[in-house]
Amino acid sequence: MKSMMLHTVFFSMILTNILMVILILWMHRKFVRHYQQNIQITVENMVN
Repeated sequence: MKSMMLHTVFFSMILTNILMVILILWMHRKFVRHYQQNIQITVENMVN
C-alpha cells in the first residue's frame, strides 16, 4: 500500500514537470514570435 502511494506521488510529480515544460515551451514560442516581429519592424524602420 505504501509503495503504491509512493508510485502515485512520483507519477504526479513527473506529470506536473511535463506540463510545466510544455507550458514554458509554448510561452517561449509565443514570446519569440512576438519578439521577431518587433525586430523586423524595427529593422524596417531603420532601413527606411
